[in-house]
Amino acid sequence: MQLQILQDIDWHIEVRTNTGICVIASVTEWCRPRYPTLDVFKQAWPEELGSAICNRISERLERSHPHLVLRTDWAEGIPLSSLPQLKPQWLDLLNASGLNSLYAVVSLTPEELSETVKGFGIATARQVHAACMKTVKEWESEEKQKAA
Repeated sequence: MQLQILQDIDWHIEVRTNTGICVIASVTEWCRPRYPTLDVFKQAWPEELGSAICNRISERLERSHPHLVLRTDWAEGIPLSSLPQLKPQWLDLLNASGLNSLYAVVSLTPEELSETVKGFGIATARQVHAACMKTVKEWESEEKQKAA
C-alpha cells in the first residue's frame, strides 16, 4: 500500500537550507509532508520545523480539502487503546515506539510502520494498519450518512 499524494492542490511548500539544498514537500492524504530525508537535513532539522510545516499544510488544505483536515484531526484524537481490534501485545509495541493515536498508524505505510515499531514484521504491520484503516472507513461512512 502506498500513501496517496495529493495531486489537485495549486500550491507547494519548499524548504531551503542556507547551504543551498532545497526540498519540495509533497502532501499526503493525511495532511503530512513527504520529502526525502537527507543526512544534511537530519543533522540540522529543528524539531519545531516539522510541526510548523504540518500546521501550514493544514491551514492551506482547510480551504481546498476540509474533509481531509477534519479526518486528520479526528484520527489524531483517537487513542489506539480505544480500538478493541488491536491486540494487547500490538498496543504495547506501538506505545513503546511512541505511536499512541490512530493517526500515528494510518498516516504511515505498513512498510514504514514495520520499520518504526520494533517487534513488528511486515505481516503484523499490515494487519495493524488494515485494522486501523477499517476504523477510518467506518468513520468516513458515518460522516457521509450525516451529510446526506
